[in-house]
Amino acid sequence: GNSWQQVMDDFPVYDISINPENNQNMWGVVYTGYTDWLLFFSNDGGQNWNLYEGFEDPYKWVTSMYADADFNLYIEREKVETTGTEIKKSTDNGISWFTLDNFPAEIFENRLDADNTNTDNVYFGTYYGVYHSENGGVSTQLENAGLMNSYIYDLEVHPVNSDIVYAGGKQGLWKSTDGCRNWQQIMDKSIMHIRYNPTYPDTLYLGGSLKLLRSFNGGSTFENIYNNINGGISAISVNPKYSNIVFISTGVDDYVFPIYKSTDYGNTWTHVFTSQNSEAFVEILIDTFYPDTVYFGKHRSIDGGTTWLENALEIRIVAIHPDNSDILYASDGNNLKISYDWGETFQLLDSNSNWTVPKLTIYKENPDYLFYCTPNDGVRYSEDAGENWQKLEGSYENRTFDIIPLVNENKYYIATHGDGVWVYDLSTGINIKKIKQATDLMAYPNPFKDNVTIELPGNQGGNFLIINSIGEKIIASKIQSQNKLVVNLTAYKNGIYLIIYTDNKGIQYQQKLIKM
Repeated sequence: GNSWQQVMDDFPVYDISINPENNQNMWGVVYTGYTDWLLFFSNDGGQNWNLYEGFEDPYKWVTSMYADADFNLYIEREKVETTGTEIKKSTDNGISWFTLDNFPAEIFENRLDADNTNTDNVYFGTYYGVYHSENGGVSTQLENAGLMNSYIYDLEVHPVNSDIVYAGGKQGLWKSTDGCRNWQQIMDKSIMHIRYNPTYPDTLYLGGSLKLLRSFNGGSTFENIYNNINGGISAISVNPKYSNIVFISTGVDDYVFPIYKSTDYGNTWTHVFTSQNSEAFVEILIDTFYPDTVYFGKHRSIDGGTTWLENALEIRIVAIHPDNSDILYASDGNNLKISYDWGETFQLLDSNSNWTVPKLTIYKENPDYLFYCTPNDGVRYSEDAGENWQKLEGSYENRTFDIIPLVNENKYYIATHGDGVWVYDLSTGINIKKIKQATDLMAYPNPFKDNVTIELPGNQGGNFLIINSIGEKIIASKIQSQNKLVVNLTAYKNGIYLIIYTDNKGIQYQQKLIKM
């Protein structure tokens, strides 16, 4: 590498792999212009590059390439007939290709590796976890189903039981039945939008880039109701009064966002409007008191979505006051504004140049409590209808996407972009704490009579807490660097207790104790 010779400078080449039997023969992903990521090869040491022939559509993106020790070639590319990506493999130096097992790839760069001694033993690193194959990718299996779901876009809490929470994001759909302390992965397809039917809470709608799903049994099983819809799902809304009416919006491209309406719980869909604005992460909002009034960005319908007043409002509507239909909240990017006259005029509520306001969350029990998430500055909130604002303090990841405020329970669920789901729990005296899947303390004996020994993970210290069955703190202390703790609970009555240990990195560990 002391000296270099220019071989070619026509366009950038990525993921170069060189044939070990002929170093003039090489493969690479070539960027030739806007949205053109193509698979090329060279037979003269990289001076001239040629497009592979035989693909149904050579202009579909090839986003990464990998060659194993036997020079089997793997590429990730966009599917030809449907949306999404696929992994193709060639065992003859790229002359012919076949599609591997249909698993959620979305590698976007080289995240694939094979055993050098047995190239059929191959691992695929994806946003959904690590997939493993023992037959060269013909069939794959998810190895780490308990992997933390990192990129969360939407949280939805059960209308009656706040311990039941769904989290949807880049890695799929997860469900918690104990207030976000433990999670079960329901599916590994990208899920960006989750909505309950407020009248029948066992009915659940999910939307992602590939499909629209519905469940009638609380998420145990799902059916695809995509039907005649065009584009990836960008928003879902269920009419609060007539819950058979469901609206969805889709994204066809950057400035084509159709809206579809169903009057039979999603069995059939009718196209009712198309926005020509950029409506990424824009919600469909339905007025609680006047459910025929529907908002989508700057557009408004007053006849249940049959006709629309296009760009009737000067800025995007992000929320409707739950007790007063004349009060609308809107955002033009960095500014949060309010209208007291049904959108005729707006005045500033809050502003900051470092974030955007995609949506506003209003606590329905007390509409003076307002919350919104920012992409890099945490959660902002107001307790006085927007007169004063402050940041929700804590050690949580500041790239936030959604918040569910349970003010009456002194608890908040927070979706972060890149660091999973966090819980802000004031009832236990614990600040923001990251919920880590299947992370338990070792406590023994359990059940116990008097003394219990607790093994702490690592050796870095943290906050230690024991609460009883009604949430009262009975022991709380700061733990220095140590691995084991012996606690005497003789003075306390028999029953169930909860140990909560939060280490200095903010990761929480829990274990239930039973005192006999």
